[in-house]
Amino acid sequence: MKPTTSLLLFALIGAAALALAAFQLQPGLALGGNGGQKQVSSPETVYASLNGKSPNEVYELIDKLSDSEYKAILTSIKTRFAAAPPFRCTPDMSSRLCELLSKSSANGVVEPWEFCFNEPLDAGCPAATFCDAFTGRCQSSQGPCFLDAARQNFERGG
Repeated sequence: MKPTTSLLLFALIGAAALALAAFQLQPGLALGGNGGQKQVSSPETVYASLNGKSPNEVYELIDKLSDSEYKAILTSIKTRFAAAPPFRCTPDMSSRLCELLSKSSANGVVEPWEFCFNEPLDAGCPAATFCDAFTGRCQSSQGPCFLDAARQNFERGG
């Protein structure tokens, strides 16, 4: 074997070894990443996908979470207050929602699946507001009165 050929062969083998090492260190950079498996979302990503949605959308998304995503958000929930009363699930709740609410109710944090009508200890409404059944969030009780007064003022040309 000529010295040039053996040097070229040695360089090729070295480059292949480096590429293999890089693939093992950073599998997301080469040929499909993790073998076609679905990436597990972090709890923060799951929370972000649930925020700002209507209650029915949140409940559907919770039921569609993969087992690993669901377990990740279960383990990320802050512990309940020691003197908190037990949460009681209703018959219309899915098992996942019931488990999430049982673990997260009365912990001082309003999670995306907690609404004023299903978890009043964390997401309940303060004085002079009411629970909007459509959005699940507190609304000002003064809002309709102000809107009505503004409409009447507009109709009078003022």
